[in-house]
Amino acid sequence: MKNSFLLAVFCLITLQCTHSTQESPAENIQKTQTAKPKIAAEVFQDDFGDKLEVYRDENEKKLSVKFGGKVYDLKKEFESASFSTSDNVYQFTETKREITFMKKNIGMVLFHGKKNAAYNKIAAQ
Repeated sequence: MKNSFLLAVFCLITLQCTHSTQESPAENIQKTQTAKPKIAAEVFQDDFGDKLEVYRDENEKKLSVKFGGKVYDLKKEFESASFSTSDNVYQFTETKREITFMKKNIGMVLFHGKKNAAYNKIAAQ
């Protein structure tokens, strides 16, 4: 009886000592804030009534174009001021007054419109 009591006390002391030396998982987790990408949205409309939505990620120099129910992810080209897909099939070009979205391999313009500052500001809100 005495031996079982000593064994139980020894087990409790051992468990208590190991428990206090272990760190809780909450202490190991360090909270880091990641910068959320700034995404600006613009909607353009051409003379035929087609709409092109442009979502810009200013942090990574990427943009997404939504046209005809499909979304195209484009990256900035280093040689020019345009954006193109990773497989280099689609190209988005923007000047001060015009927007062009085209399929490069066949030279087909899918969307060509003029910028309208008042409409774009309303659509972005």
